[in-house]
Amino acid sequence: MNPSEREPKQEVDQIEPETGMSVDWSNEVFGLALALQRTGDINEVVAMIRKRPRRKYEERFPLSIYTEVVTKQNEGGVRRLDELVDRLNNMANVGTLTREEFVSIYNKMNDLLRGRGAKHIS
Repeated sequence: MNPSEREPKQEVDQIEPETGMSVDWSNEVFGLALALQRTGDINEVVAMIRKRPRRKYEERFPLSIYTEVVTKQNEGGVRRLDELVDRLNNMANVGTLTREEFVSIYNKMNDLLRGRGAKHIS
């Protein structure tokens, strides 16, 4: 295919003005929080992560499809979010993820994505 015939790249949706990050990324972990709230069982969350590890920001929004994924405004937040994704996936894989640790990581992720408007779970 000729490069001029390719589909134009998409803009990343649902950008939070305060952080410059897409709150759409939260879909990577929202189902985990719902499962924990529904069952209270961290083992279900661990099983879900092991079955499908959570994606980093640029994995969720690949540069082959999206434009302006990482910007000057959000680059620090993206880097910290990716570190939390690695931590969450690694802890689930080695079996050390506790409920308290998951809640802490989830809330930090929401803070990075949503800024002052973040909602926390407990």
